[in-house]
Amino acid sequence: MRAPLSPERVVPAWLVARFAVWTALLYWTQPTLPLDVLEHLAWGREWRLVYAHHPGLPAWINEALNLATGGSRLALSATAPAATSLAIAAVWLLARRLTDSRRAAVAALSLEGVWYFHVAAAEFNHNVLQLAVCAWLFFLLHRAFATGGAATWTALGAVAALSLYAKYSSALFLFAALIWSAWDSRARQRWRTSGPWLALAVFAALTIPQIVALTELRFAPLKFALQRAGDAENWTHHIVNPIRFGAAQLGAVFPALILIFLARGKGAAQLNSDSDSDRRFVWTAALAPLALALLLSVLGGWRFKSMWGAAMVSFIPLWVLLCAPPRELNWRRWRVGTVVMAGLAALAIVAINIGGPHWNGRGKRVHYPAEEMAQYVESEWRRRFPGSPLLYVAGPKHMAALVSYYAPSRPSAALDGDWDKNFWIKEFNFAEKGGAIVWAVNDGRRFGAPPPEFAKEYQARTVRAGDFSAAWKTAADI
Repeated sequence: MRAPLSPERVVPAWLVARFAVWTALLYWTQPTLPLDVLEHLAWGREWRLVYAHHPGLPAWINEALNLATGGSRLALSATAPAATSLAIAAVWLLARRLTDSRRAAVAALSLEGVWYFHVAAAEFNHNVLQLAVCAWLFFLLHRAFATGGAATWTALGAVAALSLYAKYSSALFLFAALIWSAWDSRARQRWRTSGPWLALAVFAALTIPQIVALTELRFAPLKFALQRAGDAENWTHHIVNPIRFGAAQLGAVFPALILIFLARGKGAAQLNSDSDSDRRFVWTAALAPLALALLLSVLGGWRFKSMWGAAMVSFIPLWVLLCAPPRELNWRRWRVGTVVMAGLAALAIVAINIGGPHWNGRGKRVHYPAEEMAQYVESEWRRRFPGSPLLYVAGPKHMAALVSYYAPSRPSAALDGDWDKNFWIKEFNFAEKGGAIVWAVNDGRRFGAPPPEFAKEYQARTVRAGDFSAAWKTAADI
């Protein structure tokens, strides 16, 4: 009789396999890099601590990979699968500290039912990176306050700082961690030792440069987030917007809860850890960041984007599994459900990127003929201005970022032609040294689009290169 599969072997093998499969899927179905990745590459070439919209870590990762691999699209396709797989690994490692290995596997791999971990992570961005960083933050937090040595405390401080370099809403996770460390009696005792203070020192040393950069930008990224959330127009927004955000998170995590239900057998069971301290920690990790976000939405009336809650649901399957009355596991039924759920997610991304153009009659941004477009822009520049390098490109965000990355000279990009947001390019530099202004005349949505508004001031001294057409990178007959 064959011995049952060990979770210690199943989970690592699954994580490696999902990383490889999703990297291959994104590489195959996205012949052109997606918008967020292109935007980060446009930022990353400037190597700034903080940008007008976000902190710098995702941009640095993309640019470092680009430089290290010579612009390999395969390497850049691997960033999102790596982040989501690392997040699941952190949940698995934390769950193993709290319960038996099978329940830990169920808690971690049931995240395959959360669309933030696959379909919504089809392009690497701040939300996807935050999945990994904040999951590791809570794993290291539990390990440090339980049995941590100097290395663990140092790692905790570093990851806490990196979470803010990933996305500023990570402050909610840090505040939740601080609340737990003051609430839990066992954690409070740790504050009498040197460990937490070492973590705080590392955190401060790594965070201070970012705070300085934020002040120099007059906290523009925080203002940008509030602008995207929108102001409350009437009192109902203080009620409706939090409900919408909470409902979106429930909808995102619901398929994972179905997998948890499939894992529940008939007989009662005893958990490895039933300490009040561990339960308080799970409650904090699973619910506190989301509760804080909902509270902010209630107070400000802001309408948070659903994807902003991606990292806030990572520990909800673990919370459900540990806080519900313990039952024996139906290991086989859960495995079948998880494989089916993961397979449906893979089919969904194929249907969206490969089938979409056939159904819609137009391509997506990932089907733009990027290399041809960028090379045309640079070749026209060199033909008209021989000996003068193409230093700058300006235009709508996607077009400017696309040309900036795919053009051989990699010119600096003024995304949306906004000189304040692209502060590394001074407007007079663009006017005096010259640059290309690009936009999509016909893109399947708009036809005969005029030049962008910011370009009007340059029209009197602009050399119009003309229009360039190329076929979409899809087998669809468009």
